[in-house]
Amino acid sequence: MLSSRLLIVASETEEQRRVCEQLAVLGLDVHLAGTGAAGLLMLGHLQPDALILDPCAGRGRASDWVRALERYRGGRALSLAITSSDPKSRQLLGADADLGTYEGPLNSRNIAELLSSALDAELDEVG
Repeated sequence: MLSSRLLIVASETEEQRRVCEQLAVLGLDVHLAGTGAAGLLMLGHLQPDALILDPCAGRGRASDWVRALERYRGGRALSLAITSSDPKSRQLLGADADLGTYEGPLNSRNIAELLSSALDAELDEVG
């Protein structure tokens, strides 16, 4: 389900900030964590409904995210998209990525794809 509370874990760049601003204009409550460690802390604190994750951001490790996502999803629903240029990270976390996996960093193009597929899924559930 497309959420109003969204956590993005990606290396902080001008493009990432621009994407966050675009999503905020759409009415989403968007939070950006520039490192894996910050993202892990924010996951528990914010309790987002959706996570767009580059598991390698800021020296992050996909294995840390596997454990964190298992614990988090034990008590809450979480929609997940993976954006990573690392094929091993995409493979390790890809099965849990109900919003899809995207090669390379987060950008306006893959955000548009992600939102489009999430909206299509919601319409399928309703219709």
